[in-house]
Amino acid sequence: MFKTKKLLLGIGIFCLFTIIYILSFRINIFNIHIFFYYGILKLLIISIVLIIFLKIYNNIRKIFDIKDIIIIVSLFILINLLFFCMVPVTLERSISIFMLNDMNNMQGMEKEKIEKEFIDKYVYAYKAFDKRLDEQMATGTISKDDNSNEYYITKKGNVLLNILKIINKIYNVNSVLLIE
Repeated sequence: MFKTKKLLLGIGIFCLFTIIYILSFRINIFNIHIFFYYGILKLLIISIVLIIFLKIYNNIRKIFDIKDIIIIVSLFILINLLFFCMVPVTLERSISIFMLNDMNNMQGMEKEKIEKEFIDKYVYAYKAFDKRLDEQMATGTISKDDNSNEYYITKKGNVLLNILKIINKIYNVNSVLLIE
């Protein structure tokens, strides 16, 4: 009976903190414009709060041992990180999602119209290219020469690109984005 109670309590705490994490996206308290980093920072902070909560709760009720706390926190981080990267981050940057939504709002579209809508809305109106350029500057994979107003890939950018090329080969992605 005690193990069942402990399991249900662990699941309940996990669910509560997952709801808190999801709701935290309604509040913009950080000046971070890269959605991925924004979500990671919130996950880190809420994970720390979860650890503190579990320690305090455990001092009062003595239900969880250190192994239980590690499992609850690890599952909280891993499951929420996986979901965050697979769904919200994809929604924020996916060309496919944009196309589906755009086509859903129209009554049939020829390929040329879809392409024009993509360029006009996604690239220009939504400033997708500017956003990606700003992200790369923020991550340090590219830099800008203020004198010439030109952008260059940094050493960090080259390292990342080489790692991605290896992953591309290992998983046989066949990505035209990573041409040798």
